[in-house]
Amino acid sequence: MKKILFFIVTLFLLNGVMSLADSMCGPNGVFNPGDNQCYPASGGGYTETADDKYYAAIAVDPSTGEYAWGASYRSKNSLKTDVLSNCGSPNCKFLGTIRYKQCGSLAYSKADNIYGYDTIIYWTKGDSTKKERAEEKSIKKCEKNGGKKCVVQISVCDIGKL
Repeated sequence: MKKILFFIVTLFLLNGVMSLADSMCGPNGVFNPGDNQCYPASGGGYTETADDKYYAAIAVDPSTGEYAWGASYRSKNSLKTDVLSNCGSPNCKFLGTIRYKQCGSLAYSKADNIYGYDTIIYWTKGDSTKKERAEEKSIKKCEKNGGKKCVVQISVCDIGKL
């Protein structure tokens, strides 16, 4: 009987903790304990806002480390064109679109011309911009790619219209 009672109490407490974690992610977010991040709730509960239609991006020349970035674009195509043309090298690589409530970061190792890039989603004010987390992830990717002295070059967060 004590085991059953212990099991029920434990189940109740775990459910309460998960509910609390989900509430930290706002009305349209779900907490994932695996990576301690908030993600949009599946099932269509999310309502798109005008800010959702703004984009940011980073491009880099892998052989030189030259980079460019853009933010608050409504058109992904215009963003990509502008970022690549501002990069300063014909070898620049477009790293991907950073959407509303995302941060992206580029880390580069000049010693061996290796880069790492990653993004992270944030959903609530308590998460701030998650810029630091995106930077950590880009450094780890750079090191995983073989970079020996990876340093963050730039971080961009899309917060909607500037």
